[in-house]
Amino acid sequence: GELVEMAPGTFSISSNGVGLAQDKTYFRGFPDGDYDIDFDGVPFYDTNTPTHHTWAFFPPPWVGGVDFDRSPGSASTIGPTPFGGSIHLLSPEMLSAPLIQASVSYGSFNTIFTDVHFDSGPFTGAKSNLSVDYQNMTSDGYQTYNFQTRNAGSLKYVYKFSENNVLTGYSGVVLLDSNTPNNNPTRGQLAKFG
Repeated sequence: GELVEMAPGTFSISSNGVGLAQDKTYFRGFPDGDYDIDFDGVPFYDTNTPTHHTWAFFPPPWVGGVDFDRSPGSASTIGPTPFGGSIHLLSPEMLSAPLIQASVSYGSFNTIFTDVHFDSGPFTGAKSNLSVDYQNMTSDGYQTYNFQTRNAGSLKYVYKFSENNVLTGYSGVVLLDSNTPNNNPTRGQLAKFG
């Protein structure tokens, strides 16, 4: 939710604190479910409606960029609700040199986030590249008793047959435990408490 709300016409509410709950994101005035979202061109949705769970599907370290399409797209646009436009999440670019990177951050509501990332750089004659990410996040949350723990890992493998033919394999697994109530703040609560 926080990644996309930097664009004009996008608004997001996270009742448990930034990044600590499922955002309710509006794009071009449309609520979630009335526009498409895809990851590297592959649409993803909840199993019961065309909505998205911002805190569970693709955590921020897995997103390298965001591209917005405010039109209904072309005949090749894939997804159930392109009339509201499309938000294209892009995975990070593969690196040209090996990299191992670790980070730890601490924030409000006793939130601790750790992330370890590995990128192989090109190998097998500069035809292959591998990227692996693991993260852990725990938080007490802004709302009373709305704690959560998230463990997530992703793997991306790219093989270049030629400059024009590339095979990409991607997998992401998220384990999320939370105590989230099934309600959203009212307009009055937003005006009073933010």
